[in-house]
Amino acid sequence: MDSGCRFPCSLKGRQAFTVKIGKVGNPAGASVQLLFEGEVNERSAPKVFLNGKSDSGFKSLDVRSVLPSLKSDKVYSACEIPVPVEALRDGDNELVVGPSKTGLRLEGVELCLQACKEVE
Repeated sequence: MDSGCRFPCSLKGRQAFTVKIGKVGNPAGASVQLLFEGEVNERSAPKVFLNGKSDSGFKSLDVRSVLPSLKSDKVYSACEIPVPVEALRDGDNELVVGPSKTGLRLEGVELCLQACKEVE
């Protein structure tokens, strides 16, 4: 199956692609980490949708924590945006990113699941 979006890509419009995961289980939370060429902040960050649902929030990340081997003269930045855990599906998940108000260039995306909740 084609995953859709290819990196790097412009965020002048929305970019969609498929993220494959195994069984969802019972994660405590979910987020998407995004890597950009250029500066990102809360105002310029694109909206993120997981299977058509979005959440609010923004956390700036140290680029070296996302891509420790990066060596470049270009400016890169990274952020983490929460997504609704109830939107997760076993198998294929559609992730839509963008658009960005400043036309950021998306270099990479990672869907992150936080540790499972205890089942009572």
